[in-house]
Amino acid sequence: MNHCVIHMYGEEGRRLKLVSRIKEYLPVKIEPGDPLPKTICRQCIYRLQCHHRLMRQITLARKRLSKKILERQLVQMETVQERVHVFQREGTPPPNNYNTHPSDSRPIQSDYLMSQSDRSPSQLVSDTEQAIQSILNENAQD
Repeated sequence: MNHCVIHMYGEEGRRLKLVSRIKEYLPVKIEPGDPLPKTICRQCIYRLQCHHRLMRQITLARKRLSKKILERQLVQMETVQERVHVFQREGTPPPNNYNTHPSDSRPIQSDYLMSQSDRSPSQLVSDTEQAIQSILNENAQD
C-alpha cells in the first residue's frame, strides 16, 4: 500500500483540482459522502496530470487547426467572391459548379458548390462568411 497519498477534498486536492479532473476524465462517480476512498497516490496524481496536459494540448491543436482551415476557406471564398464579381461585371453568370483554385486559374469542381447549386454564388459566400465568423467567435471565447 502506498502511504504517500493526498486527500481529494483536502487543500492540496482542491489546489490540484483532483475531483473535477477525475470526474472529467475517468468513468467513475465520486462524491464526498460515498463509501469510496477519498485519497489518491502521487503516482496516480502524476498520471492524471499527464492526461490533463495531453487533453489540453489536443484541444489547443484542434483549435489552431480549425482556425487555419477556416482562414484557408475564407481566402478561398474571397477568391471565389472576387471571381464572381468579375463575372458580374462582364454581365455573364458563372456556372453553378464553378470554383477556381486560388493558386491558379484552372476551374475545379467543388462538391460543396455543386450541392448548393440552387443558391446564387453571392448567397454561398455570405452564408460561408457568417459560418466562419460564428466559429471564429466561438474560438475567441475559449
